[in-house]
Amino acid sequence: MIPLRKLTSGAALTLAIASGVAFASGSEGFSAGPNNAARLYNTGKLVYADKFSCGTCPLASKPLNAELAREVLSGKSKMALSNDEQAALESYLKRRFKI
Repeated sequence: MIPLRKLTSGAALTLAIASGVAFASGSEGFSAGPNNAARLYNTGKLVYADKFSCGTCPLASKPLNAELAREVLSGKSKMALSNDEQAALESYLKRRFKI
């Protein structure tokens, strides 16, 4: 039988490692806390996934690249976004594709 203390320490270590891996897919920041730029980038990534590339979204079948990012930024997609969503999306696309 594994002592509870070792089990708890192992579980905590596993969670710490797993949460770090979750940030490995293009997310920014895993230090003391994400700064505003990292928060905007991550929020913009979510906005793109939820509003543009979901299974039933208008850009679902198109791979995201610099050309498509420019189209989205120019407003050709005609998506209704809040000011905060628009700012986050712009931050994400401009930073990811260095536009």
